[in-house]
Amino acid sequence: MTAQPHEHETAAVPERTPQAVRAALSPVHRETFEREFRAAMAKAADDLDLAPVYTCLDYWRRLAVLKASGAYDRITRDAEQVTQQAARGELPPARSWREVLAELGVDA
Repeated sequence: MTAQPHEHETAAVPERTPQAVRAALSPVHRETFEREFRAAMAKAADDLDLAPVYTCLDYWRRLAVLKASGAYDRITRDAEQVTQQAARGELPPARSWREVLAELGVDA
């Protein structure tokens, strides 16, 4: 496996509201989001603490952005490739952090 530079698309970041996050998710993830959000709301009501709600929204908001940009699919595909290589006893090529950061467009 050789790393190829990726075009980094900018995905729209949904507002930090349940409606915006839900709308940004694919239909496949909406049911799980709704179930987890309702559980977080119930816990928040019981504990009088909104932290579970914010944690839930932040998690699903990040997932929506990763999915929309294609990054989630790239990460999943790369992880599967590395897993298959490891199963065959192959090690992925080593790269320095500088190489990784350069690929991501981050100045090191």
